[in-house]
Amino acid sequence: MTSLTVASVATILALLLGLAFGLLAGLGSGMVDELSMRLAEVVASLPALLVAVLVAALFGGSTTNLALVLGLTRWPVVARIVRGEVQALLGREFLRAAWALGAGPVHVARRHLLPHLLGPVTAAGAIVFGGAVVAEASLAFIGLGDPAATSWGQMAATGFALAGRAWWVWAAPTAALVLVSALLALAVERNSA
Repeated sequence: MTSLTVASVATILALLLGLAFGLLAGLGSGMVDELSMRLAEVVASLPALLVAVLVAALFGGSTTNLALVLGLTRWPVVARIVRGEVQALLGREFLRAAWALGAGPVHVARRHLLPHLLGPVTAAGAIVFGGAVVAEASLAFIGLGDPAATSWGQMAATGFALAGRAWWVWAAPTAALVLVSALLALAVERNSA
């Protein structure tokens, strides 16, 4: 399904960029931290759907373009969470011991920080994924998605023309969107509890 494919690619891209910038900000000097977080704020201030509409109008509504736009505009969510978690962990004894033994930032990040970041990053990934599914379906619903690919939004839009005679044509893809969004919200809630 196109909605899930776009959301998966966008989520992977957002997680990779968010982890990189979050670790850089959390482990870097004050200047690196400041620059990384200001860049994240600028990107977060961009309205992702409007940027996606602009990219679709200029370059076409392909699934690749949409996945790239959504991934490149949603990484600040992950970066902020990672930065906060890294800064909370920096004063812990196991990290002070690693630094005292001469471990470098890459080793500390890979060996000591990433295992502690798994839960928060998974929750952030679920949030990004849910938002990307809804964004892709919204764009496909208004006709800005990939016309060659079948999407839940495209199916719902097509079904609206048959609403009086065959309500289930639009209800099924809409129910799938609601179900995926609800399950992701429950997964995030369970992960944060």
